Amino acid sequence: IYSGTDSQAIAGADGPGPYLIQNNFLSAVTEVILFGGTGRTPGYSCTVATTPAPTTTTATVNTCLDAANGAVSTPAIGTQVMFKTSAGSPAYLPTDWTTITGNSSGALTFDAIHAAPLAGVAEVVWGMLPDDITITKNYIYKLPSWNPNDPSWDKVGSRASKNFIEVKYGRRWNITANVMVNTWNNGQNFAFNINANDQNGDCPWCTASDVSLTNNIMKNIAGEFVIIPSQSYAGPCPGYLKRVLIQNNLFWVPGGTATIPSGGAVFELAGYTGCPTTGGGADSVQIIHNHLLGGSKNMQSASG
Repeated sequence: IYSGTDSQAIAGADGPGPYLIQNNFLSAVTEVILFGGTGRTPGYSCTVATTPAPTTTTATVNTCLDAANGAVSTPAIGTQVMFKTSAGSPAYLPTDWTTITGNSSGALTFDAIHAAPLAGVAEVVWGMLPDDITITKNYIYKLPSWNPNDPSWDKVGSRASKNFIEVKYGRRWNITANVMVNTWNNGQNFAFNINANDQNGDCPWCTASDVSLTNNIMKNIAGEFVIIPSQSYAGPCPGYLKRVLIQNNLFWVPGGTATIPSGGAVFELAGYTGCPTTGGGADSVQIIHNHLLGGSKNMQSASG
């Protein structure tokens, strides 16, 4: 909670899940709940065979290894994988990401990608992600005395205040029926950061999908949420963020007060931070029946 450091009440790295976070009082100054942001999770790769020649929907793979060169099975049906389709830089594009739809002794079929995969060693990669994260019936709170703009400020440095919950990677998030109070702009001005983020450029499978944010109350916040389709600070970009539902929430952004200065846009659909813009943005974002109380713009679209 001190100046110059990030702190979380709950932080998840590379456990597969499921996770249940229910009926707690949770408090931290930076992100209260964070999954991701710690770098590479356990990953796997296979050799893509030269024959039969790969196509945009088929490839044959063999010699699949983990990071310690131990043998692993070929990717199962439903696995999200990333095929390398270009010998240039960057090594992978978000449009190289796809889902396995069939596997017959290593002969794979998958959802169509923009170009045929390259043949060779480690030309398809995938890895572990946290799955089935349920966050419900919690009271999430940041002390006003941590806020330099509040009269009760304890004068312990200038702590970085970010989000109540940050989605960097993981599949099937259910964030529902929580109450979240007090967050201000001292690093990030949104209550939620929903993105697909390859933190260190070594985890192109570190993506996010199926994020449901419903029936929550957020009070005294500087901004509501930011959605980033694909983000990497260095190296390959992960697959695009997919299937986000934000429905039946109350967002209260006072705006212009002494303790919670206006953060600008109430919510923001951001661009591609450090990632190329080819291939489109987040896949299927629905924002339905939310109550937005704020003194600024209700929505802003920006590119990164």
